[in-house]
Parts: sequence; C-alpha cells; structure tokens
Amino acid sequence: MKALDRKLLRDLWALKTQVLSIALVIACGIGGFIASFSTYESLSRSRDGYYETARFPHVFVDVKRAPRTLHGQIAAIPGVAEVALRVVRDVQLDVDGVMQPMVARVIGFNPERPQAMNRATLRSGRWPAPDARGEVVVNQRFAEVRGLRIGSTLHVLLNGRREALAVVGTALTPEYIYPTRGGLLPDDEWFAVLWMDENRLAAAYNMEGAFTSALLRIEQGAGAQAVIAALDRLLEPYGTRGAYGRAEQVSHKILSQEIEQQRVTGSVLPSVFLLVAAFILNVVLHRQVNAQRLEVAALKALGYDDAAIAWHYLKFTAVIAALGVGIGVLLGIWLGRQMTALYADFFHFPEFRYVLRAWVVGAGSAVAVAAAFGGTLAAIRGVIRLRAAEALRPAAPAVFRPLLLERLGASRLLGLLTPGQRMILRNLERQWLRATLEVAGIAGAIAIVIAGTFWRDAVGYFIDVQFHAAQPGDVQLGFVEPVSASAQYEVARLPGVQESELARSIGARVRAEHRSYQTAVTGLADGARLQRIV
Repeated sequence: MKALDRKLLRDLWALKTQVLSIALVIACGIGGFIASFSTYESLSRSRDGYYETARFPHVFVDVKRAPRTLHGQIAAIPGVAEVALRVVRDVQLDVDGVMQPMVARVIGFNPERPQAMNRATLRSGRWPAPDARGEVVVNQRFAEVRGLRIGSTLHVLLNGRREALAVVGTALTPEYIYPTRGGLLPDDEWFAVLWMDENRLAAAYNMEGAFTSALLRIEQGAGAQAVIAALDRLLEPYGTRGAYGRAEQVSHKILSQEIEQQRVTGSVLPSVFLLVAAFILNVVLHRQVNAQRLEVAALKALGYDDAAIAWHYLKFTAVIAALGVGIGVLLGIWLGRQMTALYADFFHFPEFRYVLRAWVVGAGSAVAVAAAFGGTLAAIRGVIRLRAAEALRPAAPAVFRPLLLERLGASRLLGLLTPGQRMILRNLERQWLRATLEVAGIAGAIAIVIAGTFWRDAVGYFIDVQFHAAQPGDVQLGFVEPVSASAQYEVARLPGVQESELARSIGARVRAEHRSYQTAVTGLADGARLQRIV
C-alpha cells in the first residue's frame, strides 16, 4: 500500500464522525432524487400505458339531454377521430349494513358491443348478460372498501324508483383512476361507479334515443381547443356545461399534478441536501489542509508533485461521495417502492409496478459526485498553490484593511458598537465568502426542516379556513335536479336541524380573450352564514 493511501485511511478514521455525517447528507440527497424520479417514472408509465390500452378520450362533454342523431354531426367536426355517446346518471346508492346513503355514477354500456373507447377493465366476475335485469358491475376500489362480492345486492334510486341490483363483476376504468365525484379528495367509501345495460338505464330515465355524455378522441396533430369550441356551439341548445379536454378531466388532472409534483420534489429538495453536503465538505477539507500544512510541505519536499497530493485529497472526497452514493441508492430504491405502494391506495391501475430506470440512478449519482467534488475544489486549489518552503512556516496573518464603513467616513457608527460587535463585523466583511457560504448552509438546513414539516400546518390551515370560516355548516345536501325553494322548509323540519340555507351551483366556462377556465358559479342567499365568501 502506498504511503498516501495509508495516510488516507488514517485521515478517514480520524474524521470518521464527520465522514459518516457528510455521507448521510449526500445519501439523503441522492435518495430523495431516486425516490422521487423513480416514482415519477412509475406513475407516468402506468398512466400512459393504461391510457393507450383503454383508449382514453381526449375530449369530454356533458349535456342535459341530446338526441343520438347528433352522432354524425359530432363525428364530422374537423379533427374528430372517434365519438362515443352514452347515458350517465348520478343516483342515490344504499348498501346493506350502511346507514348513510351514498352516491353512485351509473354509466350505460352495450353488453353486446365491445367498448371502442374508454374501455373498462374487468377485474373479477363478468359483464351483465344481454337483456338481464338488475345486474351491474361496480368499480373495484368501492367493492373492496365496502366488502362487496359477486352476488352482493345494491339498492339504487333510479328516477325516483328504488331498484335492487346484483353485483356480477368488478372493473377499473381510466376515467376514474382517482375515484372522486369531482372534488380533490378520494371518495372510495361514499362514491361508486356502476356499469349497467344502457337500454335499462335509458328506459329508467326516458332517455331512449338520447344521451347525456359524449367522449371524443381526436386525430393526431389536431387541436383540442378547436374541437371543443365547435362541440360547444353544436351542443349549446341541449344544456351543455361546456366541453373540456383531458387536461381538465378530474382524475387525469389530479394524477398529472401528482406526477409533476414528484418531478419538482425530485429536483428541488435533493439539491438542498447536496448543497449542504458540498458546504460541509468545503469546511472540513479546508480545516484538514490547514492542519496538515507541515505534512504537505514534507511530501512536496520528498518529491511528491502537486497532482499526486491533489489526487490524495480528491480520493478523500471520493470515498465520502461513494459511501453517500451507495447508501443513497439503496435508500432511494426503498423509498421509491414505499411511495409507489402508497400511491397504489389512491390511484388504481390494472398494472402498477415500481419502475427504476438506469438514468435515474446514473443522474443521481453523477449529481451527488459533482456536488461533493465541487465543494472541495477551493481547498484542493489551495494545496496546489502551497509551496514547500512556505508550508513549513505558520500561515501568514491575514491582510487587514479598514472596513467599508470606515472608508466611507462613517467611523462614528462603529463607535456605537461594542468591541466584540466590531470584531464580528470585521470578520464578516473580511471573510465575506466564508460568511456567505455559512449563511447558505444554515439557510439550506432550515429549508430542509421547513420542506419536510410544513404540510401539517398547511393542511390544518386549509381545514380551518374551509370548514370554519367558509363553510361552517355540518351537512351539504345536493339534488340531481333543481327543486323549489320550499325544499328548504322541509329540510329545516328534519330532526336535529338547527339552521338551513339555499344555494345554487351550475357549471360554467369563463373566457377572457383566448383563455378559458372551467369552473362553477355558485349563488348564495342574502346574509348567508353557512356558506360564506372569505
């Protein structure tokens, strides 16, 4: 073993606590990078693969009631490749053993014709038989949460008539990868998606020859906005709430935002860890070089050139970086698997596997090594510049000069400070680079703490504002169809009701020049207290 290698081992052992600490900081950085980007890849590949297999639509539109004879006109819109018309209704759902009523979105489909678009994936059981009465397929997650099995009975209110439905299968659909009725939070327990024979559903609502929902796939290269504008003009007489693209579809939007958040998290948070590690390495190696001035002088006097000595200190950094990378890769893979398993509880794909791409490990390792070496360049540059004869002497005192305030003629201000405060000010100005790096390191450490803990405060603040200031009421009662204002008095007479208010909400598209936004317009009663504008 070479003499410098033996010295390297002694140095690593002497500084084992600092070495391990820096390696763990690097490991946190690369671990966060790998975990976030591997989860990003897993979600992206699962989403894109499922969309392609199930032929997920590009444009969606809901109407009050429109004739199916419009199919040809919709298909003739420039850029439209395929059109699917269907009847969709939200109904009240009752499950045996559950007191509170739930909401089910019933989607009509033709058992004799395979779904060409927005295909549901059967997970268990079978599809309802043609001409069979009272058979439905339920989305898999709701069935799991409620303990439903093949043969279980559900009760729904179809256009005012209570009907019993037998569960004959469970399925998944790309339209409800994130199962929600329209809000931001998943609603697996209280919201179900049911598929039943479209003829039975249409007959229950007198919708023979009509549809309430249309799905469109557009041709490659066609503009979705032009298709949406033409579709809105065509369906305006039929009570459309405005067509919208895939980007505004609730499930897709929430899933895409979560994927983008993983990309941002994997870029920002690991950078903070690696900057902190680079700063600590810079400080440790500077101190190591200053403490070993005599050893460096002796090595140069014995004939070791600058490159050999610089490589010795680079190997010191390389060992720390390699240790951090090794721990970080293992940590990142473990965290990535845990995060993917966690997402599987919220996003439901037919196949959702953890994907680790080689570029993720390679890029994370390269960034970690670059940060480690970048933090030691200044110290190694000082070793190279150090001459043997100069290194044998103690370090020369720093060159001092008057402070900036003194040069500007503001010496009287310094007179207001104590001697200790003046010493602090002088050191900060004369060693401004070191002071800047130390401030950056402290700021990075605080950023790590805040980034990891602010969620609890943010969610708590959101809950406080939303449910105490904006909506202090306990229950919201929604109606599928508009009802008269007298319904308020009937609700007010229910046992336990202390106060009730009316509100009306309708979907709308807000436009300004070339921009548009799909939202809801809500009308509140005068002096409303249970729904407030904050």
